[in-house]
Amino acid sequence: MFVITPIQDKALQAHYCQICKIPYLPHTMAYQAILNDEFAAICQFELKKDYGYIHHLCPVPGVEDFEMMFIMGRSVMNFIDLCEHHVCKANVAAADKILLQAIGFRLKDDEYVADMHGMFGGCGGSCQSD
Repeated sequence: MFVITPIQDKALQAHYCQICKIPYLPHTMAYQAILNDEFAAICQFELKKDYGYIHHLCPVPGVEDFEMMFIMGRSVMNFIDLCEHHVCKANVAAADKILLQAIGFRLKDDEYVADMHGMFGGCGGSCQSD
């Protein structure tokens, strides 16, 4: 069983980055995945002017749980979408390319891009009520 939650403590975010062997980006927001009561993965991301950007979507070395990573990535994307940023980009080294493609990214030039319009429900503003 796993749980995905925001990381509220910057010191904890820095510690988790060290465990995952990725650079700590203090200006970013982050989510954590806890698997069987143990830290298992981190995602560092930010909101830019017109889109969200995932810097890292990274498991702890030795942890292999595609479903957990998929749900973590989609959870971050859903948060970004709820913040009215309906496009998400990711560094090509943010995560495994198979994972990035599975959660909705497509390679465009030198980065991954996901159009999230309608991805998480809703009508995109074209619903009509009776």
